[in-house]
Amino acid sequence: YQKLPDVWLEVYMNGLLSYFPTHFKNGLGTPLFMIYNTLVDLTAAGIGGAIRTGQRAGVLPGQASSEGVFAEDVFMRLYGNTKAFGDALSVAKQTYKDEAPADALNKMEAAQLRAIDRENLNITNNTLGLAVDHLGRIIRLPGRALMAADDFFKVIASRGTLYEETMRQVRRSKSMGRTEQEALDDGMMVLLDPSFAAKEMDAEARYATMTSDLGDTAIGTGTAAIRRSFLGKLLVPFAKAPTNSMLRVAEGHPLFVPLKMLSKNSRDTLFGQNGARAQQRAYGRLALGTSTMLYFHSLAVDGRLTGSYPKERDLQKMLPPGWQPYSF
Repeated sequence: YQKLPDVWLEVYMNGLLSYFPTHFKNGLGTPLFMIYNTLVDLTAAGIGGAIRTGQRAGVLPGQASSEGVFAEDVFMRLYGNTKAFGDALSVAKQTYKDEAPADALNKMEAAQLRAIDRENLNITNNTLGLAVDHLGRIIRLPGRALMAADDFFKVIASRGTLYEETMRQVRRSKSMGRTEQEALDDGMMVLLDPSFAAKEMDAEARYATMTSDLGDTAIGTGTAAIRRSFLGKLLVPFAKAPTNSMLRVAEGHPLFVPLKMLSKNSRDTLFGQNGARAQQRAYGRLALGTSTMLYFHSLAVDGRLTGSYPKERDLQKMLPPGWQPYSF
């Protein structure tokens, strides 16, 4: 009886995930966000280029750094993305088959969700145990599909980051006075031994799939506290992905800048204390986020982007023929 709440939650959470649009949005939303993030970094590269030009001309303070955002890094990342497709399919297939994500942190979380399992339920009868295992695997099909999709995109994102870090190492070596060949050799060492860029690869993979660890932040601590109880897990079945999604929006939203200034880390990033790359990426997110917001605002003002169906009859009569809610 002590395991019944976990069994019920497993059925409940996979029931929520069984809605097909959820998987469609995940499969479409992640690559779209990766494309958007590429545009962010291209914007950041343009801003970084302007800053470096101003620093070389003596107009802006500081020295031009090789650690900023460069367009060549972004193109190298895209090339790495294309090289990872086969491996990404293999990893996703294995994740779906084994119900075990490639990510170590997600493995622990997935293990906690395998409640309908003969080992967890202490079933000693072999026939009954096999039946329970088979039932559990069927019930967890939606969760398995979501884990497999996440691992697919994580491999794509991390491989792109590996190639990007290779390019950054080449540029870093050149800035230290090494020859062209020596710089290329240094870059190849990163490519041949991904442990050199393991931290960056893991961070980018989590960032792209909205699975960044919330850690000891106020939001992370708060959601963890809520989800300690059965009722909390019922009310907040999923915390990491929705919270990360809101944080991604806040990163590029101009109205959140005043709130960011309350955080020392955010202030240090915006003022360049955390490095040129972090600063330029923050500027890129704000620039593209603000531009995107203003563009969609103009569409809404011009009537080319619609919202909900108006409740007032007078407004309903004013709608043009063929008008549809929530449409372009």
